[in-house]
Amino acid sequence: MPSHARKPERLTAKLKFEIYLKSREPGAPVAEILRHHGLHLDDLKRISDAVEVGALTELKRRGPGRKTVPIPVDPKQYRTLQQELVRKEKALLELAVENTLLKRLEALEAHPRRHGSTSTGSNGR
Repeated sequence: MPSHARKPERLTAKLKFEIYLKSREPGAPVAEILRHHGLHLDDLKRISDAVEVGALTELKRRGPGRKTVPIPVDPKQYRTLQQELVRKEKALLELAVENTLLKRLEALEAHPRRHGSTSTGSNGR
């Protein structure tokens, strides 16, 4: 009895990927593609799984986002920018402290009895 299916050939990784891509095209004749290479639907499933694992592995290896490219900076300009940053951080800290003190002062003025001491030291007599 002659068989119409071809004997499975030794598939390279590139050929497997091409088969995967062809089978993913809209309206692709998947059965015909598989028959041409002597494959079954289970073989295509294994190829698809391998493509997914390979893609995820490569994407994880590269890490998130784009790779940063160092920008050349003049050392004198860098020191100047560092000094300016320190000066601005100090000013911001002083403003934060001042803001906190003003809020506490407003709270004291709005509710003097709540924050002030009303006890006279006696036992309420």
